[in-house]
Amino acid sequence: MKIVQVVEWALSEMHLRPYADEISQSYSGGNKRKLSAAIALIADPPVVLLDEPSAGMDPSSQHFMWNLILQLRRSNRIVIITSHSMEECEMLCTRIAIMVKGQLECLGPIQHLKQKLVSLDSSFLYSIHVEMLCRIVMCDTI
Repeated sequence: MKIVQVVEWALSEMHLRPYADEISQSYSGGNKRKLSAAIALIADPPVVLLDEPSAGMDPSSQHFMWNLILQLRRSNRIVIITSHSMEECEMLCTRIAIMVKGQLECLGPIQHLKQKLVSLDSSFLYSIHVEMLCRIVMCDTI
């Protein structure tokens, strides 16, 4: 693909056409995330790494980004995301890894985490410390 075709694809696919003549520094946070995703996808990689892909996005842009990630998964790509949002993880992930102080503590299917935590009070669940969560859940330990 020629560079012009790649740029046109990115502008169209990521709904960035209205901002094509602006410098990216002036983009909103959501549009910067869309641009980052477009850059990550330019070479059509089999593995895509996205850091907080929908953080700071309005609901419409967040929905767009989630659909993009689900589309990537359906196309048999490996998608690895980092997220602080349990909602995002539930929507997009088949497995979840929990890191504590930069160390991978546990890894397992998200449904496994939910089943282990179903008996906990939901208000407690969201305030629970991650290290304690790993001990309670006893997910696949690394």
